[in-house]
Amino acid sequence: MLKLQNAKFEERLAIAQAEITPGDILAQLASDREAQIRQSVASNPNTPLEILENLCRDFPEAIINNPIFNILLLENPNSKIVRLSLARSSTTSAGTLARLAETLNNSHDDQEIVLAIANNINTPIEIFKQLDRYHLQEVADNPNTSLQILEKLAIIESVFVLIGTARNPNTSLQILEKLARDENHYVRAVVAQNHHASWQILEELVKGSNNYSEDNFVRLFVAQNPHTSPQILEKLASYELPEFRGVLASHPNASPQILEKFSDDEDDNIRLKIALNKNTPPQVLEKLASDQNRNVRVQVASHQNTSPQVLEKLASDQNRDVRIQVAANHNTSPNILERLARSKSTLIRGEVAKNPHTPTQILEKLTRDKDYYIRGEITYNCNISLQILETLTSDPEEYVRRSARLKLAENPNTSLQVLEELSGSENDEIRLRIAINQNTPRQVLGKLASDENDEIRVEVVRNGDAAVQKMAREK
Repeated sequence: MLKLQNAKFEERLAIAQAEITPGDILAQLASDREAQIRQSVASNPNTPLEILENLCRDFPEAIINNPIFNILLLENPNSKIVRLSLARSSTTSAGTLARLAETLNNSHDDQEIVLAIANNINTPIEIFKQLDRYHLQEVADNPNTSLQILEKLAIIESVFVLIGTARNPNTSLQILEKLARDENHYVRAVVAQNHHASWQILEELVKGSNNYSEDNFVRLFVAQNPHTSPQILEKLASYELPEFRGVLASHPNASPQILEKFSDDEDDNIRLKIALNKNTPPQVLEKLASDQNRNVRVQVASHQNTSPQVLEKLASDQNRDVRIQVAANHNTSPNILERLARSKSTLIRGEVAKNPHTPTQILEKLTRDKDYYIRGEITYNCNISLQILETLTSDPEEYVRRSARLKLAENPNTSLQVLEELSGSENDEIRLRIAINQNTPRQVLGKLASDENDEIRVEVVRNGDAAVQKMAREK
């Protein structure tokens, strides 16, 4: 078999166009990266039928103009390749498209033909309306369906087709505005879910019609849309319907007023959603800090808007999980962190050790913690000093020593003496981080240039000057 991988474009094109080219060679060229070559294969009368069938999706005109097409049309006019090529071709007449529509059934192959007929610029709206509703629903649900098709689908009298159209990400605002006025509340509800629906559309959907239960069904979907504005959410909150409370309490655009309103709800889950909402203001969190539900207080303790004063109160909470979140919260004051650093709970002290706002003096005390896990966590704190890291390199626990050395190896402020000492480590990862460190001095890089580890020498080449790079390459 002829090898075409290294052939030039002109050579491959000539082979694809030649009518003496064998079918197996054309089959290879049918998957060529260049569209012009694949199109030439589609035009070649020697191309095998199964290859033409694959190419008819992209090059229907080329296949219709292929001398073999007339033979196929006479011998098997109902074959997939004939029907799909005609359905896709921009030269196919409206009459031919109408006859094609009459041959459709519920097979998978025909779904592709329906889409092709629907997408054809020559398909009249009358033929479009006659297409099977099952197939049109598939077209409406297809995320690749063009705006031109969606405009036609929007006038089809089928709830399922209209629902698919309303849900489609390519549906325009104009179509959504039309569907928002549809008499079927299921269609309107799907419009409410569409992330492209404008605030004007959503506001109109909230107004509703004269059917209270159907209108509330649609309003619930408006409430669930993450792009619904605070003003519209305020209107929805005024309906005071039980099923709205949870949706509004967790909505990313919920206003402080809405969150305040639902913070007294009897349902624990509603109050928990308020505590989880990033928009919940400090005054509401202060109220929820006294909530009887442990999970609510845990979320208040972890919330970014919780004030230091409220966190101070929660630091004395009887529940350990609450105190753990206080120790992890970036708003917790140094005084409270110092108190929590003396906690009997390893998990609480561990969060203090990791908290980037923990003062250096507290971290220094934790270097003497009896639990090696705590001492190891300190090394990951971005607020840690080089002095503390250097102290931890002599820790009795290997895990702590290794963690401290790794952090020193990558720190741009680590001293030459420490880097030089660490460059002799048996740990490959430590030496690798030194090689990557932009502030590693020349003499240390020179030492690592002869390292046995290939990855380390590669980083030395990237990081070092010409002389050091030469040494690393020679090694």
